[in-house]
Amino acid sequence: MRAIVYHKYGSPDVLQLKEVEKPTPKDDEVLIRIDAASANALDWHLIRGTPFLARLVNGLLLGSWVSMTGRKKIGQMETAKPNKKDLVFIKELLEAGKVVPVIDRTYPLSEVPEAIRYLEAGHAKGKVVITVEQNNNTSL
Repeated sequence: MRAIVYHKYGSPDVLQLKEVEKPTPKDDEVLIRIDAASANALDWHLIRGTPFLARLVNGLLLGSWVSMTGRKKIGQMETAKPNKKDLVFIKELLEAGKVVPVIDRTYPLSEVPEAIRYLEAGHAKGKVVITVEQNNNTSL
């Protein structure tokens, strides 16, 4: 599967579109297919490693936790444990029109660096959405 990865802190130029191994959920987990996700200020702070405390939390604490548990982690992608009560509540809110997204711009996965630059510029008036094309073509 395709994913945006980075191995060092820096500008959005450190982001790379790569082919990565698809995670395999355990018996009590589900794998969720993502068609779109929003980018936000936390994303560009983590990429840049600012404030410096973000590097400690992301690198030392989370990195050590992932190593100790033996779970493979790629960026923010993980398997999820479903909670039926919460999912039903979210479904009801969406169906009632009580949750209405405000989308400023949409970028394909291959243009994530441009989406992060747009966020950094401070012009977004709503969500900046990253779309993930779902097809059998795995070429970059």
